[in-house]
Amino acid sequence: MFLSSGKTESNENTKVSTGGVVLIGPIPIIFGNDKGMVTIAIVAAIVIMIISYLLFYQRII
Repeated sequence: MFLSSGKTESNENTKVSTGGVVLIGPIPIIFGNDKGMVTIAIVAAIVIMIISYLLFYQRII
C-alpha cells in the first residue's frame, strides 16, 4: 500500500503527450499535442483502415 500527501516535490520535468484517432465512417479525425503522437496516430489510423477493409470488404471466392 502506498500513501502520499497532497504535496509532492520533484526535480524532474514530466511531459505528457496525448494523441488519438476517431473514425467516423471512412473519415479519420486525428488529434494530438505532440508531433510524434500525431505521427503515431496517423499510422494507427492507416492500420485500422486496412484491417477493417480486409475483414469486411474482401470477397470469399
